[in-house]
Amino acid sequence: EEEDTEKNLGPVGEVNEDGELVVKESSMVIGTRKSAEEVDRELLVDGGGVVTEEGTPGLLTATYRSFQTKDRHRFKNWTIEETKTFYRALRQCGTDFEMMTRFFEGRNRRMLKNKYNRENRKNPHLIDMAMNPSVKVSLDLSVFGPDVEKDVQNAPTPDLSKPLVVPDE
Repeated sequence: EEEDTEKNLGPVGEVNEDGELVVKESSMVIGTRKSAEEVDRELLVDGGGVVTEEGTPGLLTATYRSFQTKDRHRFKNWTIEETKTFYRALRQCGTDFEMMTRFFEGRNRRMLKNKYNRENRKNPHLIDMAMNPSVKVSLDLSVFGPDVEKDVQNAPTPDLSKPLVVPDE
């Protein structure tokens, strides 16, 4: 009879010896919450206090790093050659760190920005020299692929004596 009362969602009535209809008080309480102690006791009785996922052998282990994104790279020191390449890329691309990633394999935008900030603190004069537009340095387009280099070579030279007119679409 207790199983029936758990399944019912409403009050349960009974007829007593005098023929009166009486509502059972236990059926008036719905969705009682268990205390933390009761839950702990159930866990200890059922599974020894260990929660395991069904269908997996043994325990599952998770650490803080388990939930970090996989594209994070470990810290890697910059070599002298990479630093030279960084300054060449800075000269060509400015502070467009996403474009600068083409010069480096295994370095992402964040690493390049951190390198820029570190160099700007330690060697601000080198950053200024790399960013100085009056210094003439030929562009190295090979890092962007052979097609870009061909396109630039075949592009017509613009006439800068005339104003630039952009047609309306």
